[in-house]
Formats: sequence, C-alpha cells, structure tokens
Amino acid sequence: SDQGYAALLINNSRQQRDSERIVHILNYILYTVQHPLRRSTIQAEAATGRPLVTTVSAQELANLMPHTSKLESQEPEMGTSLHYAQLALLVACLEWLWRDKDDFFVGANLTIYFSREQLKNRDFRGPDFFLFNKVEKKPRKSWVVWEEGGRYPDLIIELLSDSTARTDRNLKKALYQDRFRTPEYFWFSPETLEFEGYRLMNGIYEAIAPAENGYFWSQSLSLYLGVH
Repeated sequence: SDQGYAALLINNSRQQRDSERIVHILNYILYTVQHPLRRSTIQAEAATGRPLVTTVSAQELANLMPHTSKLESQEPEMGTSLHYAQLALLVACLEWLWRDKDDFFVGANLTIYFSREQLKNRDFRGPDFFLFNKVEKKPRKSWVVWEEGGRYPDLIIELLSDSTARTDRNLKKALYQDRFRTPEYFWFSPETLEFEGYRLMNGIYEAIAPAENGYFWSQSLSLYLGVH
C-alpha cells in the first residue's frame, strides 16, 4: 500500500513451506494493488481486529525472501526411463570428456530462473540439458540468471516426448531464440530418433546442416553431436 505495508491472509500459509508462503504473499499483494475495491475491503476487515488478517511491513516481507541462489528446481520428472537414460548419457559423456576442466556447468532438468515476474507467476522453464562455458564449476540447485551475471545457456538440448514435443519445437524454441539468445539449440527424440539442430544467426535460429554421417557440429562444445 502507499504506507509500505499490506494486509495479508496468513491462517493457511503458516502450514506451508517458506517458499510457498512467499509466492502466496506476492500474489496476494499483486491482487490487492490491482483491485482497489478489494483493498478497501481488506482495510475495513483489518480495522475490526479479526484474527485472520495481519500486517507485514515491506522490510519484514523482504526478510522472508530467500536468497535467490538457493532457489530449487521446479522441473517435472522425465517422461520415461528411456529419457532418463539419455539424459544421464549426455551428462556422463561430457563430464568424463571434460574431467580436467573446471570452467563449465552442465544442467540436467533444472529450472532456469530468468525474471522475478516468472518466479512470482510460477512460470518455470527448464531445459532437459544445458551448458554454460566459462563459469565456475560448482553444484547448483537451479540457475538464477540475475545471480550469475545475466548469463543464459550457451547450448540447450531438449529430449522430445509425446507430451513435450510441440512445446519444445515451438514455445521453447522461441523462448531460447528471443529471450535467452542461446547460440545453439538441439532437440532429440529417444523414441523416434528425430534429431535437429539450430544455430543463432543474426538473432534467428537457422537449421544446422548435418555432416555426411548425420552428426551435427556444435561450436559451443567443439564436438559433434550424433546418434551412435
């Protein structure tokens, strides 16, 4: 509110985890600010001293917010055991090949947090496999863009399934092209072996032509990607 605090319903949120309570608080504040009639109703209810309503100052709300580097991934489980095996193979191969390097990070089915608005709306987006070059190699629960110098992935690979293929080919492709500006994007279906690659050229993804053996050259990896 104009006075720097808002009336919040907290009777149920006390039973939730801190992260869920924070989302509840943020969404409620947004709803209250955007609806003046509801705001006046809340203020009237607060004036009655009813126990369901309390006030939280701006500073108290800030203290509730978790450090963004501790945000955990919100990605759903992989579709099938075949998808798990493919993802494990990708990670294991690269980790072994680059076992002497300490300046990269591989994410496997982890959420990428790229805006606070996205966090508030719980609009989570996480590639199946993504790579960052020239970063500190350390364990992460998720990738938080504003805590990592504004960095987005250098390479993304999505594993297609019946439930995700349309999103991976369209919505996520547009997101990785227009918002993430990820230089290389590949998708692969462990079931049908559909395999395509795209490279960002002048802001637009253009299809990568495969080599004679069907492999795709990745500039981000300095390696070929292919089905063996």
